[in-house]
Amino acid sequence: MNILALTRTTAPTVEPVSLALAKQHLRVDHNDEDDLITEYIASARAWVESFLERSLIRQTWQMILDEFPAAGENIELRMPPAYDLVSFQYLDDDGDATTVDAAYYDSILAVDCGIITLASGQAWPVPGDYPGPVRISYRTGYGTAATDVPADIRRAVRTMVEHQYRTRGPLIIGTIASPAEFSVASDLAQHKVWRMG
Repeated sequence: MNILALTRTTAPTVEPVSLALAKQHLRVDHNDEDDLITEYIASARAWVESFLERSLIRQTWQMILDEFPAAGENIELRMPPAYDLVSFQYLDDDGDATTVDAAYYDSILAVDCGIITLASGQAWPVPGDYPGPVRISYRTGYGTAATDVPADIRRAVRTMVEHQYRTRGPLIIGTIASPAEFSVASDLAQHKVWRMG
């Protein structure tokens, strides 16, 4: 079983750090750079999410798999914490999206890494011969408010906002390219999703 695509389909509606809090952190008392700082907040949040492989504020993701897992294997819902399964479908022989019967599987959500596993005594349906026939849509994130995100993660976002504001330099998603990013990465290690292999 391979993940063919992992796509955010609904973005968060708020950021883990407000403009007012970012400006307080930066000691900025004017409104001339509000748009710029707002962009830095979004960029910093995206960097932290990419590094952690986690969703901070509530959002929706779709994961497309090349097949159902083998017996005894789980489907791990990426970008945790996952809290709600929106849809679990496969493409049938006619290419139509068909909902997987809830009796076939168990889902463990509202934990650090949500999983879907085959229920005892069941077998996965056989999808049609189409690319990416297994499609799962689910909601993730710590909550709908900034304060739902752990405080040390919010502090890391503020630090990355400050780094961008002071250096006017880019954050390259998925890399650690500066002392500030290295420091933040070290601070966030306890929250990072670590996978074997």
